[in-house]
Amino acid sequence: MTSRRASGIGAALNRDVPFTFRWNGSRVSAFDGDTVVSALLAGGHDVFSRSMKYHRPWGVLTADYWDPNCIVQVGPEPNVRGAHRLATPGMDVRAQNVWPSLRYDIKAANALVGRFLTPGFYYKTFMQPRLLWPAYERVLATFAPGGTVDLDAERPRCDTRFAHPDVLVAGGGPAGLAARWRRPGPVPTCCWSSTATPSVATCCGAVPTTGAGPRSWRRPFGPPASRC
Repeated sequence: MTSRRASGIGAALNRDVPFTFRWNGSRVSAFDGDTVVSALLAGGHDVFSRSMKYHRPWGVLTADYWDPNCIVQVGPEPNVRGAHRLATPGMDVRAQNVWPSLRYDIKAANALVGRFLTPGFYYKTFMQPRLLWPAYERVLATFAPGGTVDLDAERPRCDTRFAHPDVLVAGGGPAGLAARWRRPGPVPTCCWSSTATPSVATCCGAVPTTGAGPRSWRRPFGPPASRC
């Protein structure tokens, strides 16, 4: 498979550990350290989901934890943030709420009658007769965003850490960075909760306190690092 992956110093990949996983049934090459989306982009894939109403094709928007266009199904787990989840060997990743395929989604036909599908039309159009509501509900449910929940799947085990800081600073912007150094009195323990990149936290001398989701860093209060 051809790859558009750029090589360079500082890449967070271990190119000595290649592996493959599956995207909508097709095999995709990846390296240790790849996220699902970074591996797909390198493999030439550019569509990862479809919009809720008109099922327009969506590609990468921000390529970070919050990217709404990169929500995928991983095995029995729905609504996984593909731009954040690390790819693993043999992982089965699929697009959500598309049929029969991501590239050719028949639900995109909604765009042909888009002028009649005003905001909230389903709340007003499918009210009468009330006896038909169960049928309406089944049809509308097929257009609901999100993945498939397997009630029989084994529940995932997630790591949890409980931090008890003296000071909690929410946000890693300029105000959050400045607030960390302005508290008077003895040097307390500070927990900084932010979605900033690890490089920002590292230059400030902080270390991760959680392994997934919005990152949190914890370090003693003190003078700011020179590079911050």
